[in-house]
Amino acid sequence: MVTHRAFTFHLGTELPAFPVPAGFARRLLLEPMQNNLSIRALHRKELKMGELVLPFGGRPRDQLVDPAFLIAKDNQGRVSRAGTPAFDRVRELIADAVNGTPAEVTEFVMDAAAIYHRVVPLGQKWPEYSAEDE
Repeated sequence: MVTHRAFTFHLGTELPAFPVPAGFARRLLLEPMQNNLSIRALHRKELKMGELVLPFGGRPRDQLVDPAFLIAKDNQGRVSRAGTPAFDRVRELIADAVNGTPAEVTEFVMDAAAIYHRVVPLGQKWPEYSAEDE
């Protein structure tokens, strides 16, 4: 088995409405295999992908929304931890790809984590998320 870092955009698919109906979003949020939140971007000029990830497991529930637990994955699947130069490079790549700042990219993930924290059941158990190089 190998890890394949790819994803597909279904350009012909449309959301049923915007904003999406509450049940639609809740169903995605409460998917049993959900073990992280992330933002992944392709940088057109650099031809690289970067991902900022907040894994859920391995800490108390009251620390779910904490940027200290963020990791970044570069184009090759190498993992870096918050506060390291490699992490900052990936976050800057993502920020540039979405015309934002590194702080805004972090805020996107933390805002999503705050929403998730409010709706996920207190007893939720998450599958393990591998924070190792791929």
